[in-house]
Amino acid sequence: MLFAACIAFFAGSAAASDLETEKAAAVVYKTGMALLENDAAPREEAMKLFQQVLLQYPTSEAAKWAELRAAICLYYLQRYRDAADACQVIIDKYPGELVAAWAQFHKALAINDLGNYAAAAQEFAKVEEYANLPDHGPIDYARHRAGRTFAELERKVGYKATLATFGVNPQDTRKAAWTFMIWAIARVTTADFGFADIYFNELRTRYPEFTDYAAAAAAEIGSHTLDYLERDRQTSEKAINYLLLPRQLHPQDTWTVTKAELRLASHYMSIMRDYPTAQQLLQNLVDTAPDCDLANEVRYRLAQCLVSRKAFAEAAHVYAAICADNPLSGWAESASYMRGCCLLSAGDAAQAKSVLEETANSEAITAYWRLAARKKLIQAYISTGEKQRARLLLEEDLALLRQTLADCRREGDSDRAVRLEKSIQALSERAARLVTSGGGQQR
Repeated sequence: MLFAACIAFFAGSAAASDLETEKAAAVVYKTGMALLENDAAPREEAMKLFQQVLLQYPTSEAAKWAELRAAICLYYLQRYRDAADACQVIIDKYPGELVAAWAQFHKALAINDLGNYAAAAQEFAKVEEYANLPDHGPIDYARHRAGRTFAELERKVGYKATLATFGVNPQDTRKAAWTFMIWAIARVTTADFGFADIYFNELRTRYPEFTDYAAAAAAEIGSHTLDYLERDRQTSEKAINYLLLPRQLHPQDTWTVTKAELRLASHYMSIMRDYPTAQQLLQNLVDTAPDCDLANEVRYRLAQCLVSRKAFAEAAHVYAAICADNPLSGWAESASYMRGCCLLSAGDAAQAKSVLEETANSEAITAYWRLAARKKLIQAYISTGEKQRARLLLEEDLALLRQTLADCRREGDSDRAVRLEKSIQALSERAARLVTSGGGQQR
């Protein structure tokens, strides 16, 4: 369980060091992340890269996250006690910070996998102490994982014994309310919608004062109900009502409200094709919760909505805001590429080429988006008559592909070699067409 989309290690600030150092640290960190997210890659290799960040860029913002990822590597290597201890070091080193919240979650996860469910329940509950942070990602994951453990134990030893294991005292109303919340979440994640409704209603009836827990449960029930039964109109209407509850129940929890309405906007975009309603929802979130840690995702979905409505210039402006807010985040990588595409569609070819060139040549951006930017840049050059520049880019890509093909043949990777040969043939034909159609204007 990695949460690459949930943890943006720069968190909107590169104050710990200068931007160039952050960029250099980001390159190594992201390479380590690619290995960590690849189930076939050895975790030890990923750990070496995270340790490299710690050694070479100790003052960078990336370093604290590299330390967390190294602890996660220990978890994946099933060194659960070592992972828990490494997480505790991070908790002590960065008190009250987001990285400590994630470390607290992973510590609980490691203890849970050691089979100490009573201690794990206490550690999962401790993640709630970070509710003042703008990012509730670790809290959400802790609630899900604690709920799953609760449900698994309930099936094995019964309800009362599970309550005892989780240390639930009827006089501790907040802990009891937390238990009903994670129970409801656990049920809906396994499509037990009826039980999820029951536990949600019990939570609201028995503990009406804990509106934060009720709002969180409502957001999860609504989201997961749509995940399973989004195209069923009657069920989707019920889910929509759940997703509207967080703003009514606990509007000060901007994370939960934003997450719920983001999911609702996605439903209106992907299923209902109601882009005006989705745009209104998203724009309202941009206006009312600009500091929420989900703000860049909200902006990204708003830009997607604008693209669907062919408002390309407006979309480009929103994508630019994402890049300016946090230029080294994952959202900024794709936003930089999409901004170039939107500018091209809006007729601003000059600005589009400038943005795409910057994206294609940025070492801080992962290879996927650099390659995508190069492909779009070739299209931009062709559209403006700069066929010679387009051909030069194609020839550079061909040289790289041929070298990769030679490496594959040497390593005996015949399947990938066949795919590369087809790509080389297609690019060669495209380059040849550019030659026969003339070099175009030189710029």
